[in-house]
Amino acid sequence: MCEVLYIRRSTIGQTESLTRQKLTMDGIDPQNVYSDTCSGSVPFFDRPSVKNLVRDIPLKGIKTVHVHELSRLGRNLQNILETVTFFTEQKIQLVVKKENIRLFDDNGKVTTSTTLLISILGLVSQLEREMILDRQKEGIQIARLKGKFLGRKRGSVEGRRFLEKPKVKQVVDLLRENRLKKSEVAKVVGLSPNTITKISKMI
Repeated sequence: MCEVLYIRRSTIGQTESLTRQKLTMDGIDPQNVYSDTCSGSVPFFDRPSVKNLVRDIPLKGIKTVHVHELSRLGRNLQNILETVTFFTEQKIQLVVKKENIRLFDDNGKVTTSTTLLISILGLVSQLEREMILDRQKEGIQIARLKGKFLGRKRGSVEGRRFLEKPKVKQVVDLLRENRLKKSEVAKVVGLSPNTITKISKMI
C-alpha cells in the first residue's frame, strides 16, 4: 500500500521543506512527494504534478494521499468536491493533516459528517480567496487614485530580469504564438492567470 504527499505552493518563494519534513517523518517516502507551484484557482486535475499522481495510482498502487490542509486541493468549493469524489470513487484515503480529516472512516465508509465538514471548509477557503481578490482590487484602485505606479515599468532593469526567468520565457513564447488563451497558458506552465496577465502587459 503506497502513501503519497501532495504539496501546492502559491509562489516559488513559499517554502515546502517543513511540510515535507513533517510528513516524511510520518513514514512517507520522499520519492512519493508530488509538488506544484500554482494558484489555488487552478483546477486540481489541471496541475502537472497531479497528472503524474493520477498516472501513478495504478502504477504505484497509491492508496493514501496526504495534504497539509484542504486549501491545497483548491480554492473553489466545486473543484474541491470533484476532487473528493474522485478519491472516493478510487477508494483512496485522503488525509488532511491541519484539519484532522480522514475521508474514509475505520469501516471504509465516507460519513455524512465528513462530507459536511469538507463542504464547509471548502466554502470558507473559497470565500477567503474572494475576499483577498476584493482587497487587492480595492488596493489597486486606491493606489491609482493617489497616482502611485503599480508594477514594473516596461523596459526597466527589473522588468528585463523578470522576463529572463525560464518559466516567464516559456509564457512569453506561448503568448507570442497566439494559439492559446491566457487561461490555457496558465495551466500549461503552472502559473496563476494574474501572473500571465502581468507578463502579457510587459511584452
